[in-house]
Amino acid sequence: MRTIKVGLLATLAAVVAVVAAPGALADVRGPACADIVGGAFTYEEGIVSGSMTLAAPACRQVSYTLHVIHQESGVTKTTSLEGTLNPAAPNRVFFNGAVADDDGTVCVYATSSIGRHVFDRAPDEGCVEVSEGAPGQSGFN
Repeated sequence: MRTIKVGLLATLAAVVAVVAAPGALADVRGPACADIVGGAFTYEEGIVSGSMTLAAPACRQVSYTLHVIHQESGVTKTTSLEGTLNPAAPNRVFFNGAVADDDGTVCVYATSSIGRHVFDRAPDEGCVEVSEGAPGQSGFN
């Protein structure tokens, strides 16, 4: 019995070491439909639009949100836009919404979640700057 316990403890320690090792975890902690693998956005005439790409077709129970950080009257604000699904493009989620900004540059990041549990964030840290008049910006993974 002692040998079994020692063996189980050694196995458990190895599993914990793998899970705790930096970079050992996948980018997303949830279903493949919550894994954000790409995206591109534009900001034109006060409208943020674009899409993000998922590793698998979007799931109806998952919320896809684009967070837009912007300056309005000198105050930093975050506006959240909910994604729209399109059966013709099952692995993509589309965003379109008005966002006022003082300097014509906003910064965006996206999340996939159910309730308060966030499965993925793209980019993993920070945000991607999108400027008026510039070609679409990408950088999600």
